[in-house]
Amino acid sequence: MSDNSASKNPLLPIGIIGVVIIAVLAFFLLSSSEEETVDPVVETQPTPAPKPVVVYEPPVPVEPEVEEVDEPAIVIEPEVIEEPLPALDESTPWMLDKIADLPAVDNTETLISSSELIRNFVVFIDNAAKGDLAHQFSPVIAPQKAISVKTIKTEGEVYYLLNKESYKRYDGIASLINNLPVEQSISLFNKSSPLIEEAYTELGYAGGNEFNSTLVKAIDLALSAPVIKGDIRLIAPSAMYQFSNPDLENLEPIQKLMIRMGPENQKIVREKLMQFKAALN
Repeated sequence: MSDNSASKNPLLPIGIIGVVIIAVLAFFLLSSSEEETVDPVVETQPTPAPKPVVVYEPPVPVEPEVEEVDEPAIVIEPEVIEEPLPALDESTPWMLDKIADLPAVDNTETLISSSELIRNFVVFIDNAAKGDLAHQFSPVIAPQKAISVKTIKTEGEVYYLLNKESYKRYDGIASLINNLPVEQSISLFNKSSPLIEEAYTELGYAGGNEFNSTLVKAIDLALSAPVIKGDIRLIAPSAMYQFSNPDLENLEPIQKLMIRMGPENQKIVREKLMQFKAALN
């Protein structure tokens, strides 16, 4: 059997509110007066009383009241300056710093490989999506302790059981994965996406965010591994232990890795992987 595992991983739109106040103040009235002239006549007649002169006085215009409206304060958000990405060849120290800055994440120096981190991550996930485990490209450091087994002897048979103490070898990795904050991790994943895609194209693949679908395939394979809560029986036909149950032994390497983590660590990793997958879709 082989060992290793991996898992990794908005600015709110800024709006400017404008208020336009329109006031209408124009109003006037037209006015006119007409003067009548009386010509004298030959016959003497009583002088008619003069007609009253009517003078039209226009009404005094009344200016409408203008309601004062308080203009809302314009909030100017500070300009966000995007940090430039390093070159892919120089990206490992940058990525290690970013991972170390994630909330509640510690022990990165003892659990995460410091060699070609992004390239190794891409190669490992590409192989994991096919079911394989490329140990030399694992982005996390493999457990240093060897697998522990119990030898069971009966009258006519000798067999082995996977020692449950072996599960503890993966406690650190499971804890690291469990502590990864999903939102910030996905944000870091998206930020470093150009570097990831560059590393992916180096493997001969086309660009265009195709790595995301590869990552989802790897996650799906890991999630499909059965959870074994009882004893796991092993055989040793060679220098390597194997599952005695052919259904387990025929699983993909990444699925067998999930089983070797033990049911408790497997549960932790499964829940976090499902969160990451939901955030990626």
